[in-house]
Amino acid sequence: MEKVFESERINFVRMTEELLHDYLEMVNDLERVARFIRRNAERYTIAEEREYIQSIVEDKPPFFSMIERKSGDFIGNIELRNIKDSAAELGIAITAKKQDLGYGTESVSRIISYGFDTLGLNKVTLRVHQDNPRAICVYQKCGFTVSSRTEDDIMMEIVKRPQLLRTENAAISAAELVLPRQAAL
Repeated sequence: MEKVFESERINFVRMTEELLHDYLEMVNDLERVARFIRRNAERYTIAEEREYIQSIVEDKPPFFSMIERKSGDFIGNIELRNIKDSAAELGIAITAKKQDLGYGTESVSRIISYGFDTLGLNKVTLRVHQDNPRAICVYQKCGFTVSSRTEDDIMMEIVKRPQLLRTENAAISAAELVLPRQAAL
């Protein structure tokens, strides 16, 4: 597996067919995972998932599988999609057995830093189901603020603050320079 970057407990690797069965198990967990990542969740077949993996592998977008560094276990997937004008949309799915272990907060914080520092993004947005309070809490903890709402969803965003603060002895990472939209300069 091709590791692209890491965090304290997670290796972020390129999507690979090696993890096909892990992906299928996650996206076909209709009650604990799939209902939060797509409307009218239906089960995927091996052929459908293989086709999806191939499209990701060919395009090489910022789409990563998360692997627990200590055990090598599959945690889930995270991506920055629809990149346009220095902005992207965050997508994340974590397997049921790896939920409530702090991986959501760790991976979202790290992908934001990757997006700002490596990809040159200035803004990351997301859409979350209103009936997913754990995810909403993670996003708020990572600095996202509510930008709008629909009947079913909450739209959130995080904006990179201009890098005004520099000293000779310390460079401040983009993750430390994030403010909610309402407070951005």
